[in-house]
Amino acid sequence: KEPELETENSNEKNIIVKLFSVISFLLSIGYFIFCIYGCKDEINNLFLIINSIIIVIFTFFIMLSTIIKNIKAKNILGTFSTIFIAIFITFNFLVYKDIIEIPTQSTLDDFTNKPITEALQWAKENNIKVNQTYEYSDNIEEYNIITQNIYPNTLLKKVDEITFTVSYGPNYDKFISIPNMVGWDIDSAIQTINENFLNNVTIEYEINNEVKKDLIISQSISGQVRRNEEIILTVSLGREDELEPVKMINLKEQSLFEATLWLKRHGIKYEVVYVFSENIKKNYVADQETEVGEMVDPKTDTVKLIVSKGKKIIVPDFTTMTVEEVTNWIMENNLKVKFETKYDSKIEEGKIIEANFKEKDEIEAGTIITITISNGPLKMPEFNNFSEFKAWANNNGITYKEDYEFNDNINKGDIIKTIPSAGTVINYTDTIEIKISNGKAIEIPSFIGKNKNEIQKMCNNLGLNCTFYYNGYSNTPIDVAQNQNKTVGSKVVAGTYVNVGLSSGPKPTDNNQQNNNDNNNNQQQNNKPQDTTQTNQCTSTEQHTLKIEKDWIMGGSAQATINTLTEKLKERYPNITFKFETTKECYLSAGYIAENSPITNRSTVNDCQEYTIFICE
Repeated sequence: KEPELETENSNEKNIIVKLFSVISFLLSIGYFIFCIYGCKDEINNLFLIINSIIIVIFTFFIMLSTIIKNIKAKNILGTFSTIFIAIFITFNFLVYKDIIEIPTQSTLDDFTNKPITEALQWAKENNIKVNQTYEYSDNIEEYNIITQNIYPNTLLKKVDEITFTVSYGPNYDKFISIPNMVGWDIDSAIQTINENFLNNVTIEYEINNEVKKDLIISQSISGQVRRNEEIILTVSLGREDELEPVKMINLKEQSLFEATLWLKRHGIKYEVVYVFSENIKKNYVADQETEVGEMVDPKTDTVKLIVSKGKKIIVPDFTTMTVEEVTNWIMENNLKVKFETKYDSKIEEGKIIEANFKEKDEIEAGTIITITISNGPLKMPEFNNFSEFKAWANNNGITYKEDYEFNDNINKGDIIKTIPSAGTVINYTDTIEIKISNGKAIEIPSFIGKNKNEIQKMCNNLGLNCTFYYNGYSNTPIDVAQNQNKTVGSKVVAGTYVNVGLSSGPKPTDNNQQNNNDNNNNQQQNNKPQDTTQTNQCTSTEQHTLKIEKDWIMGGSAQATINTLTEKLKERYPNITFKFETTKECYLSAGYIAENSPITNRSTVNDCQEYTIFICE
């Protein structure tokens, strides 16, 4: 019995081993499929696929070795399994040590602080559209890239277009705080000038027997100043009898500021002659007449400096150049550039439409060149709602006209269609017709003869906003509708305000009852308290049709309209109290009577009553 039990246990173990070997093989296949489809956006996806293939082969041999009963075959399969696990380990080690290089997918470089020309060349080689925007920067050198709108190491196959923000260099219009440097030595002042990018500083030296040489005597301005605002520093040259001849140094290719500062510090007189130069930047010394090493006497000699005006720049025909060529040309000539884009049905996308300077114009270094690039033909986009369309039209200077119509299938405010339709090439001169849905039409019912509660339920079910006011005493029961401001059967949009005039009920027969009814009526007039002083004194029951003249409405100002109506209505209806409220729930402009006003022109009003008029703000 014991051998039989051992056999049974052995069979159970074999089944478990076989089961897990099959599961491992299936999992390895799953991992291989995942590497092919799920890792396609991984930089090292080829490495992952090769690894997964080795794992599949290894688990396949392991599975076969557990299923096959032949001992010799088992040994062979076991040998293959160990070979492939050795291959797996060796392969990964060699890749890790960079002995084997597995190709990876191309990724986006980090161009931060690199020249824009380098990025443009890269984009051209990889067929990627480049947009350039320019900003001032104190930290990034002019024409170097500040930021890019797509992160580095993004797969290149996912990049069709990229925007680089490029440095204009320091903003010389920027306000900064400059300390009072009187008493400082000139070297410390120069350091402060450079750190704050001041570009309009004049340093004057003068003989001074009291103040040590190279100390600042006076400063024209300090505190909050613009970087390009003129600052004059007066510096001590020391005693005149202490001035001595000095050996001339090489001032070539120094800035005019640096060169003249050296001469001033030694009390040497100088004159400046400006010439065009192909190689020397503007306001840098191109040459000097006094030889290097020659002794210069500050009391008798004058040094002549030849200073560059920069290149004599002749503008080429930008429309025949690429954006990359234009950028290179601008950088070579020490100019500044601003790129703009515009749709153009005749100029291919990415080509230059125009520039702010024509061919053969003569310009100086530092001039800003504005280049307009084509976005290609302007096509009518597809919009989800009118707000999107309006923003697009305003941004592109497109004129349009709105046409509203009822539509049972399209929500209120959504676009039914545009003429021309989406995808059609349009011109800037075209006027777009846009049809906007008013939603499902609501037909105005008759509220006459119905009580207030019944009317409110009807309005809620229909999606109307109903407001109520009281017409005064009549034989009609209280809270029963006598009139409405919307015509029965007319079609309106959801949310339309309908003003319904209700009866105040029969006139009371005695004074006490009248006071009670008056109080009840007042509480129902849009929750507005009545001027009880006027009511107690007023006895007239005359009814009027409210007439508001056109010139009483002051379009553009709610308060102006309120002031005018207050005065005019008091003159015309002295026994009626009118109050005013402003509202933003208007389709009309400011200063007009709102559509949802309880009382409007031609409403019925009664003496001894109080009414509220809504004015658009």
